[in-house]
Amino acid sequence: AHFLFVYFAVYRKDQYRKIPFDPKSFEKKLIHLCQEGDDFRESLAWDFWRTAENDKKNKTNYFDNIESYWKLLFEKYDQRTFDNLYRTLEITLTDSTRYRKHKELLKEALKKEIEYLKTNKIDVHLWDPGKEIFQTLKERSDDDFLDVFGQLIENLSENIDYCWMKDWIAMFKSIASTTKDKKELCNKIKTKLTEMYPEYLEEK
Repeated sequence: AHFLFVYFAVYRKDQYRKIPFDPKSFEKKLIHLCQEGDDFRESLAWDFWRTAENDKKNKTNYFDNIESYWKLLFEKYDQRTFDNLYRTLEITLTDSTRYRKHKELLKEALKKEIEYLKTNKIDVHLWDPGKEIFQTLKERSDDDFLDVFGQLIENLSENIDYCWMKDWIAMFKSIASTTKDKKELCNKIKTKLTEMYPEYLEEK
């Protein structure tokens, strides 16, 4: 039933204009569901990801209508919800108009995820975020990749295993071998990687 709240909060006011309709109560309810509705948040995150995906495929802009609600889902950690948020970011980070703000959302999400898993001592193998997000960051700039990857590595602990770490490290190595500007940061990241992933760091 969550999609009904999305419809009445976001889309109903622009349809059947001759019939009076006030969406405020539905907007408040949708905000509450995004922030506190544990039974709904994963489904909402999935729907919002599909909206972004369909926008990309069909060259539409429906994500604009739900973006403010989507951002509320970042406030509280849940693995499945965050998986869908990462999948959405994989799409939205390719949009130059959203890139800067959504890069910060990515950093906040990774920080919140790692803090939650460390605090609760949960051993976990994570498939998201995928390889593409960090590839997008690297294509945008080496600095952006190092900014996000450096924060992730600094906070990471041994109970958290990211599936795509080997690929991310390969991207890092390609930057570290060529950049001169970020030498101190690269060395700091490399020290942590040597402790946690020596087998990946030593591969050629």
